[in-house]
Amino acid sequence: MSDPLRILVSGAGKMGRTIIDAVDGDATLAPVGAVDGFATADMIALPNGATIPLFTDAARAIDETAPDVIIDFTNASWTPILADAAIPRGARLVIGTSGLADDFVADLGRRCAEAKLGAVIAANFAIGAIVMMHAAKIASRFFESAEIIEQHHDQKVDAPSGTAIATARGMIAARNGKPFARNIPELTPITHARDAAFDGVTIHSVRLPGL
Repeated sequence: MSDPLRILVSGAGKMGRTIIDAVDGDATLAPVGAVDGFATADMIALPNGATIPLFTDAARAIDETAPDVIIDFTNASWTPILADAAIPRGARLVIGTSGLADDFVADLGRRCAEAKLGAVIAANFAIGAIVMMHAAKIASRFFESAEIIEQHHDQKVDAPSGTAIATARGMIAARNGKPFARNIPELTPITHARDAAFDGVTIHSVRLPGL
């Protein structure tokens, strides 16, 4: 049996801790550390009672833990910093961060290709969400208009979500350049009620506790 993959987790908040626990529970993976620019501690306890180091500097974290893979679910301002540290050090990135700029994603692909490193950016890691996005692409060819309503908890930092944007982008691409028709109201008693749109697909973002 091969040695487990060494995993550095980027982010030590709620999502980061969930990933750390999931990695720790998989015999093929080994959590070797975490990095969070806002961390106030220097260790994280694992469910089995062991601990892993917690860093605030990405370069130092990679140098000291030598990860095979870095899993990043943080924010669009931190991920580029992490990538700048990871790629020259040969660490592969698995990114679930929302709101990444298109220019950054394109540049990351180029840099990873030059370094011969694999990388993954996914708008959503839930199987149901991926199936939904695929079905939306198929359906988009048969409808002249489309709107997206997406729901998340009230602590989510971005609106619309990366999943909503990726869904709209896939729907548009599936139409081979044929734009969606989009309703423009004649009256707007409340301004900006229908301002959010991605290439003709209006997106509504619901943010409520409990979702």
